[in-house]
Amino acid sequence: MSKERTWRKPRGGDGDYNYRKQPVFPKAGKTQEGELSESNNLNESPVKEARTSRKGCCLATAVSDVEGGDGLQLRKEHTLKIFAYINSWTQRQCLCCFKEYKHLEIFNQVVCALINLVIAQVQVLRDQLCKHCTTVNIDSTWQDETNQAEEPLNVDRECNEGSTERQKSIEKKSNSARICDLTEEESSKSSDPFGLWSTDEKEKLLLCVAKIFQIQFPLYTAYKHNTHPTIEDISTQESNILGAFCDMNDVEVPLHLLRYVCLFCGKNGLSLMKDCFEYGTPETLPFLIAHAFITVVSNIRIWLHIPAVMQHIIPFRTYVIRYLCKLSDQELRQSAARNMADLMWSTVKEPLDTTLCFDKESLDLAFKYFMSPTLTMRLAGLSQITNQLHTFNDVCNNESLVSDTETSIAKELADWLISNNVVEHIFGPNLHIEIIKQCQVILNFLAAEGRLSTQHIDCIWAAAQLKHCSRYIHDLFPSLIKNLDPVPLRHLLNLVSALEPSVHTEQTLYLASMLIKALWNNALAAKAQLSKQSSFASLLNTNIPIGNKKEEEELRRAAPSPSPSRACFGN
Repeated sequence: MSKERTWRKPRGGDGDYNYRKQPVFPKAGKTQEGELSESNNLNESPVKEARTSRKGCCLATAVSDVEGGDGLQLRKEHTLKIFAYINSWTQRQCLCCFKEYKHLEIFNQVVCALINLVIAQVQVLRDQLCKHCTTVNIDSTWQDETNQAEEPLNVDRECNEGSTERQKSIEKKSNSARICDLTEEESSKSSDPFGLWSTDEKEKLLLCVAKIFQIQFPLYTAYKHNTHPTIEDISTQESNILGAFCDMNDVEVPLHLLRYVCLFCGKNGLSLMKDCFEYGTPETLPFLIAHAFITVVSNIRIWLHIPAVMQHIIPFRTYVIRYLCKLSDQELRQSAARNMADLMWSTVKEPLDTTLCFDKESLDLAFKYFMSPTLTMRLAGLSQITNQLHTFNDVCNNESLVSDTETSIAKELADWLISNNVVEHIFGPNLHIEIIKQCQVILNFLAAEGRLSTQHIDCIWAAAQLKHCSRYIHDLFPSLIKNLDPVPLRHLLNLVSALEPSVHTEQTLYLASMLIKALWNNALAAKAQLSKQSSFASLLNTNIPIGNKKEEEELRRAAPSPSPSRACFGN
């Protein structure tokens, strides 16, 4: 009698007997997210039949069924099931389907097919955005031409007939072009392999590929438990290919991870995504897809060396920041948008620590956050503005001589702060105590550059008269007064002196004493500077004969000694 099943009595002891089931991963018979359904048709998914080592041969059969002439070809249902499997990996981490090495190679082919599928999808999206951008430009030029044709002309009848004929020809051109656009759209929809994909499904595909560039990916764990090829085991030719993008010094990085990064970058995946941001807007490029793009890029960026970051990531950030600046305030409040902004703000900081530049794109995005009605977003924007000023001050303090580049950057920073009315926005109607606490760096920078005017002092002083924030504004003055020019100093002293005696407080009296002391110090410093200049000028005007030491000694002895009264006056 053959025993097909083994059974045991449960420890609960209620009299029923349960069959001992074989370990299965993923669970069969369910189709929710994170689990794969069992089916007899092997064409439905290239990985779903590889649940145990006993069923590993089924995965190879499935892959061979969907493999075409150009390699492995995945359909939408394959991709979604792979995405569900990868998402369930963090909870399950079962390696039963990878006990045989051939299953690892099959999964490797599936991963390469996923990367190729994403690159093809991004290329289709890039082409669509390019067409939309060109048609919008053509429509705008046609609109200009029709507006010129519709202008009233007080000329002869022949000219009027010529203008009407021209207008008719323009209308015919526009109609024919729009008909061509419609036919192109219909043909593109029919030829677009991703036309049936929804935005959520495209996002899942991108997020699935983003997980490939994380070190926790299931394939890397499976390779580590079965076979463990490292960077030291590859040929010199492959090492040079991988070294074109990746840092080859860390031998602990999985070799297949570096290969996937080079596959994505070598097929211009980053360049295609950059073009999508360049030609796209929040209306044509959905925010879900844009955030998925940034997730892929941020995961790839970890494994790139600095020259690759300079070549591929730095040009990327300009268009991403412009895209973020076009988002609405409600979209910017999402955590995904904040993550994108933080990544773009930090992109330049790491590879360009030694290079100083005026980063207008980052400042524009920071100002958009600063102008939000939400306090958290305003603080985030103000923090990024002050970070740029801190970076500038650190570079200037580390160098003994200030170069022309630093002077021009300081002027550009000050011009940007003045043109965007940052001081007026800080102390204006929407002032907040937390914003006031964080603005010391901006005020000190403008004062040191001599760009804090009397109008700014009036705005600050008006806000200082409000009871709920007066104390916090007076706390800004001790550090600010050290950098102020004499003109705004005297103006602020006049404002304090104009107060009624009954209105004065301990803070206003302390402020008046600091202003008087600062004005006296400035006057004494200016006098000392003038005396140095005059003494230096008198030294240059004296005709001292140039000769040997003996002649100089004789001249000194022959010269009459000054009288005591004259010497005292000179002192």
